[in-house]
Amino acid sequence: MSENSSHVSRRSLAKGMAWAAPVVLSAASVPAYAASKRGTATTTAGQYFRTVARKAMRGTCNVTTNPTRGYIDSLPYKSPAGNSDSNRSTTSSNGYWVEGSAGTVTNVSITSVITFNHSIQIEPTGSYGANVIPAGWTVTQTSPTTLTLKYTAPVWQVSTSVNGTGDATGVFIQFKVTDRCVAAGGLTVTGQTTMTYTDANGTKTMTKNTGPTSF
Repeated sequence: MSENSSHVSRRSLAKGMAWAAPVVLSAASVPAYAASKRGTATTTAGQYFRTVARKAMRGTCNVTTNPTRGYIDSLPYKSPAGNSDSNRSTTSSNGYWVEGSAGTVTNVSITSVITFNHSIQIEPTGSYGANVIPAGWTVTQTSPTTLTLKYTAPVWQVSTSVNGTGDATGVFIQFKVTDRCVAAGGLTVTGQTTMTYTDANGTKTMTKNTGPTSF
């Protein structure tokens, strides 16, 4: 299942266990950026695209030993868990970015809340390897059914019509369903994303709700 935040010009671009204390996953602190001028674009637009998928079961589902699993993928690459910028595509990239004329934007902040219709739990590793949570991101499980993803950066290069330009980011997170076995089409996800940043014309905010979508 894919969640597309908006029309995109360049990349047509996602009761078995008791609830415990919130789980927080974070990467290293945001890396330092070289000094840069403020954005020069006359128009900029926050964009994102992510994929949320229910993985095909192998064998009979069992909530404890072989649960329903899935992943959330918003990395700016074509394949789950990605591996290099060379995998970016003009037609199938995921990610969060700001698109417009050449230049930069500052004070980038993203909050993305993803809510499921069943209890889930983040799995640190799975069939795709380890989860990928780049610098600047924090992933918090705020309830049995809700994940809150947050990101900050001091400055971003704006993405233009040239493939691979600009800054783009995202995460890759694997999860399991903890309250029951879920057949295809029975897992539903709703997303709410807010991105703010400052360009040459001041502070802008992009808010997009997606779903509920079943997969």
